[in-house]
Amino acid sequence: MHLSPTIDGRITVGPNVVLSFAREGYPKGAVRLRDVTAIANFPGFWFFARANIPTGVAEMGDSAFRSGYLRAVRKYFPALTLDDLRPYPAGIRAQGHS
Repeated sequence: MHLSPTIDGRITVGPNVVLSFAREGYPKGAVRLRDVTAIANFPGFWFFARANIPTGVAEMGDSAFRSGYLRAVRKYFPALTLDDLRPYPAGIRAQGHS
């Protein structure tokens, strides 16, 4: 998790770690069937997923519910409130290719 100041004095919080269903799908909820199929057919994904179920479930929950994410962020920035967490455009993320 990063707390990053912006040039205009705001602070961005993130990134979260959730599975993307579209390799270049930056809008929330983007799905590309070709990418989902590639993920599902890659044996390494299933190995990784099984080994990280608790973390994956927690990250998906924090992504869906701001209150969970706030609880995690407050470990680093205790003064943050739920009103401080607003959507921010997704950036480029590291991608694994098979």
